[in-house]
Amino acid sequence: MYSSLTRKVQLLKRSNALKKTFSYDKPPIPCYASGISRTFGMEVLHEFITTGHRSKTYQSRAKKIFDQQFEQDPRLEREMDDRRKRLMFQDILYNFDFLSTAVQIGDEKLFTNYAVWLYELLCNLMKDLDRDRVKDQMVHHYEILKTFSDNLFEEETMIASAKTILDAAIDATEEAMDNYQVSEAFLEGRHLPIRRAYLNALLRSETQKAIQIIEGARKDGLSLEEIYEDVIRLSMQEVGELWYQNKITVDKEHYATSTTQMILARFYPYIFNQKPIDKKILTCCIGSELHEMGGRMVADLFEYRGWESVYLGAAVPIPSLVSAVAEHQPIWSHSRSPCPNTFRPVI
Repeated sequence: MYSSLTRKVQLLKRSNALKKTFSYDKPPIPCYASGISRTFGMEVLHEFITTGHRSKTYQSRAKKIFDQQFEQDPRLEREMDDRRKRLMFQDILYNFDFLSTAVQIGDEKLFTNYAVWLYELLCNLMKDLDRDRVKDQMVHHYEILKTFSDNLFEEETMIASAKTILDAAIDATEEAMDNYQVSEAFLEGRHLPIRRAYLNALLRSETQKAIQIIEGARKDGLSLEEIYEDVIRLSMQEVGELWYQNKITVDKEHYATSTTQMILARFYPYIFNQKPIDKKILTCCIGSELHEMGGRMVADLFEYRGWESVYLGAAVPIPSLVSAVAEHQPIWSHSRSPCPNTFRPVI
């Protein structure tokens, strides 16, 4: 089927055209995956269609892969409406073409670069899904493609090559999951590798790994202040920024918050076992402010230094705060207002 010199020349032309199309140092072009002609150009798309998409055999195999992925992943039925299902089916056909071309010319990077591009494109289009969920969909698809390799190719060497290329695509997609853009503020300061690893664990919903990263940092000698300030504070600020930019969903933001609160609680036996001094601080979030983690962390750090901390929690009315100050008589009170990044002492 692919043995003729003419066919090999066509494949090389296709490969070169596709390589010129992609610019991997730039962000993905925001167009629909099945509207891929706007990205590739009509000539390349026409060759795709005439050499692959009109094949009844390809259509039949694509349908089997499509059905198998939905059968094995029930969440897809909730995530994909009819339009998305049509686009997904078309993407399977495009995946066939890219994989076939990569196998024929022996160019693994052609498919892995395409896989990363497609992953970023889908993350951009399906903003109701988190990056880790899109990654799971893509990896699952490539795993299924591996099982169909002996149906897509006839020669044993090509079957083996296809599986190797798909394994590389899985690895590339896994790595792309963590290659999201972060703010300059997140990149500044001490302990960036620990901070980045912790944020990655949160965005992957890897609770045990997040715990291990923080526990490891403490065992490696980081002080409580360093963990709170340089790792957790900046990581949670970045979570909020990613949510604000619509790069993660609200449930992911809530997961990151609850997981971090749980991790903070693991320090309490250590925090509340310090020698007390005769000083008291009162902390809270006032008015409509519901983001209480910063106030809690302030209380923790003072408690760690021997202060007695009185933490009132979120959304404390100002009259109640005034009453609490009168009752507890702290030498310093600390509150967070509803305005972002605004902390102020209350005397």
